Amino acid sequence: YTDTMMSASGCDSLVLTNVTVNPIVIYNNNQTICTGEVYVLGNNVYNSTGTYIDSLQTSFGCDSIVYTNLIVDTITGGSSTNNTTICYGDYFMVGSTMYTNSGTYVDILTAANGCDSTVTTNLNVLSASYPVIFGGIPDTASAPGGFSNYNGSLLLDNNVMSILKSASVYALDTHSVTFELRDDNGLVLQDITHTVYPGQQRLNFNFIIPVGTDFELGTDGNHLLYRSNAGQGNSWPYPFDIGSVSITSSNAGNGYYYFYYDIEIMSYATVNNQYICDGDSIPVGNSTYTSTGIYYDTLNASNFCDSVIYTDLVVNQPITAILVTDPTDGKICLGDFVEITASSGFSAYFWDNGMNGQVISDDPITDQLYTVTTIDSNSCHAEASVWVYVDSCSTDFAMELFSSLSLYPNPSNGIVNLDFTINDMSSLEISVFNVLGEEVYLFKSDNFIGKYSNSIDFSSKIKGVYLVKIKTDNSIINRKLIIK
Repeated sequence: YTDTMMSASGCDSLVLTNVTVNPIVIYNNNQTICTGEVYVLGNNVYNSTGTYIDSLQTSFGCDSIVYTNLIVDTITGGSSTNNTTICYGDYFMVGSTMYTNSGTYVDILTAANGCDSTVTTNLNVLSASYPVIFGGIPDTASAPGGFSNYNGSLLLDNNVMSILKSASVYALDTHSVTFELRDDNGLVLQDITHTVYPGQQRLNFNFIIPVGTDFELGTDGNHLLYRSNAGQGNSWPYPFDIGSVSITSSNAGNGYYYFYYDIEIMSYATVNNQYICDGDSIPVGNSTYTSTGIYYDTLNASNFCDSVIYTDLVVNQPITAILVTDPTDGKICLGDFVEITASSGFSAYFWDNGMNGQVISDDPITDQLYTVTTIDSNSCHAEASVWVYVDSCSTDFAMELFSSLSLYPNPSNGIVNLDFTINDMSSLEISVFNVLGEEVYLFKSDNFIGKYSNSIDFSSKIKGVYLVKIKTDNSIINRKLIIK
């Protein structure tokens, strides 16, 4: 612009003016933040989704207008605290991290929108309510020694599968150590790596110790961990027994004790030692066992965690008694007594006629089967039986029949021959009974004289002991028959 100005003296002056006009600048400002974060523009602070208009002064002193489109992303998964209980042997995953031991863990997870999520996990690991036992040397206060880089180990025997849950270790400085359980040939069965720090710390191992001897409990190499030294010429009081686990020595002898203090041992299974008799059975959960062996069953405990039942079953064979009669053939005359003796070595004897004891005496009036039930030292029951035969023994007629009687073969596989002679006319009845007293054969004649000879087929009958009874007008004779 050009302007003419008049001065005080009346003279004109010419003024040349250059003017620049700056426009109002408008900005579109698209922003995204995460929950918990803020966006600051000028003197304003924003923390919620919306559109905001702000006037800001430029360096020229003019205002600029800013349109801010703000989006506040929620955190995928949310900031949360997990109070979680699992069973021993299970695991809990947070992101890509697996947790198996009780403790509090903090994980920071990144969602797809770039926002961090903080997850605090309070993890409780339950066992199946198994008791734990602590043992070994309790701490370094009672164990003179020092930090050692010798590759030492403890030697263990174990008679029931167990879990070495934890132990205290003492380190000189911060470093990584791999702890190992090895078999008697040095083969690593299980291992776990921990970072140890100066001083005492209790570490979880959860080593499952099988049944066996001379296991090695040590590390993967030379580490400055505390080991105890009983001193020149002295020994630690091995063995240290911790339930089923026994620390028998160290790989450097009884004068040293390596690294694992106040060891925590838990049963891997509930021990169930059982003794039954042949023919019996024992139920464990949904399983039933009838033969000698070792069995593992998984059951649900009251805290809903699985428990393992270790059943060591021994099946004992019952000892069968031997019965001896006096008279030795078991034949008596009506009115006489018979004495029956069972073999010795049993804790109890129970006879089917109500008598007790190893020896009984009776005077039966008819043929009778005597059965004894014995109980041996393993509480197993067994039975033995013997027939006692009662004859009239009163007439010459009976003696004639008795002397001519032949029953053969006896024992028999099925076909039995019966021969005898009756010299005077008489009624005749031949009956055969099984051990239950059931009649399985019958022959009757009202008038019989002469020789009787017959073959009887028992091949379809059950194998066992039978009673053959021959009855005439003047006598009764009984014979035992065995079908095998």
